[in-house]
Amino acid sequence: MKIKKNNIIFTLCISTMLGIIVGILNLNNYNLDNHNTELYNNLPVTRAHGMKMYDTSTPEKAIGISDYVFVAKINKILRTEYKNQIQIKDDNKVKTISSDP
Repeated sequence: MKIKKNNIIFTLCISTMLGIIVGILNLNNYNLDNHNTELYNNLPVTRAHGMKMYDTSTPEKAIGISDYVFVAKINKILRTEYKNQIQIKDDNKVKTISSDP
């Protein structure tokens, strides 16, 4: 019984110490990323992370940021093909639905 109690206390101590160490390391990384801690030619160095944000509200703006663009115009719809049709029963009615492969 005493051995189990000692094991539990030992495990809790190790877990607490690991938690404190991880917290200190995360705080250290936070300080490096968000505060000017380095100087280059007596100027502060600020670290920044790039983020790609694009305005795709119109086709012209969406095409402007793309590497490859496929443009098409539908003149008329000849037919509609439904692939992988299955029948399901819903509220005592049989429905036919289809899905892509």
